[in-house]
Amino acid sequence: MALQKYAYGLIIFIASIFMLYIGKTVFMPLTLAIIAWFIIKQLIFYINKLALKGRKIPVFLQNIFAFIVVIGAFVGFSGILFNSAEAIQGKIPEYQQNLNQLIHEIQLPFQMDFKGLFERISEQFNISSILGLAVSSVSSIFSNAVLILLYLLFILIESSSFKEKLVKLYPNQNDKEDVDAILSSINTSMSSYISLKTVTSLLTGILSYIILSIVGVDFAIFWAYLIFLLNYIPTIGSLIATLFPVLIAFIQFGTWIQPSIVLVAVAGVQVFVGNILEPKLMGNSLNVSPLVVLISLAFWGWIWGVVGMIISVPIAIMLIIVCTQFKDLRWIAILLSSNGDLPILKKETSEVQKTK
Repeated sequence: MALQKYAYGLIIFIASIFMLYIGKTVFMPLTLAIIAWFIIKQLIFYINKLALKGRKIPVFLQNIFAFIVVIGAFVGFSGILFNSAEAIQGKIPEYQQNLNQLIHEIQLPFQMDFKGLFERISEQFNISSILGLAVSSVSSIFSNAVLILLYLLFILIESSSFKEKLVKLYPNQNDKEDVDAILSSINTSMSSYISLKTVTSLLTGILSYIILSIVGVDFAIFWAYLIFLLNYIPTIGSLIATLFPVLIAFIQFGTWIQPSIVLVAVAGVQVFVGNILEPKLMGNSLNVSPLVVLISLAFWGWIWGVVGMIISVPIAIMLIIVCTQFKDLRWIAILLSSNGDLPILKKETSEVQKTK
């Protein structure tokens, strides 16, 4: 019987992966809309603390303001993306010429015929494809911007009546409290992680923009935006985000001075924010195993590409929270967590109180 149960579970798991893969045009924008909704909820939380002449801002005005902020961010980032993409396309021939010249200068001191080798390297190391990768990695998020905003709008509308639906869905008070506890834990953890990650990524992007502007790297605002976005990807995101502007600086200036400055300064920002500031802000709230982070990164990257990498950690957090609340699934949460320490189930707490 137990074997049959595990077999059914495996079938459901494989079917879910298949559905997520073939239905990514629907599920991916919906997931991004849910993440944007968590950001809006956190904005509303901070707005709610404000008071105008001793009066609280009405709820509908809070929702409208937060929604406008998110739409403004979408429009602003989309404008940066498309304007920069056009400008970058115009610069590609110049960059390719500079790259070919650099390859030629590198082979001169050796006094050997590396012509064929460097021609093959030049073909493989095509600057057009590299910059195309950078632009496409960003544009994949905004390709369905209208659909994401529509999802977000309807999620905001539905969220106002969600508590009433929950009462009718779970008339039993104990069941309702259990579900409410799960949703509250997900909401708290997700909102905290996404908002703090957004703040630290924004800080990294702003500091990187200042550095790139001082050095004089072309399209500094685009590379800073790419750094901001890729910082949502754990482990490898900051590395990739640093390499792009370093490469462009090397091709643009044709010397080692400016790329070295960019590498040291931007990497220094990444180390400070990612290894010092971010752990202090998040503390021990991110109870996810580093191995699970890497596996989740690879898995969701395989299914949904760059977007999947960005949402890999929030999904892992949500999975741990949900599995924690069910006794039969707690072993999964323990394996996924960093130290195995999980909060005690509400039912277990009540049973302990009864025995006392």
